[in-house]
Amino acid sequence: MLHQRSRITVMLIVVTLLGVSQSRAQDSPPAAKASQAALDRQISGLEETLNIAAAHTSAGRFAEGQQVLETVLETAPPPEAQHALRLALADLHAACGRAS
Repeated sequence: MLHQRSRITVMLIVVTLLGVSQSRAQDSPPAAKASQAALDRQISGLEETLNIAAAHTSAGRFAEGQQVLETVLETAPPPEAQHALRLALADLHAACGRAS
């Protein structure tokens, strides 16, 4: 339950932070549409990554969950996504420690 709440909190933070940069692009309608589309893809991809890592963690496959998160971190995502991924990685390590 705690892990689920922390994932939700991370997603809310990321959506809020990414939304700030999108709102700045609303001065120009074509830029706003392109920005919104990019934002939607980023959020969807990040959510999918966090869900995959959480599934591995819930199943006790901590190494696989860690690999998923670290692989995405290596692609140099935006700072907000990096923050969310690092928080998820910290949660994974905490869950691994509790399981030991």
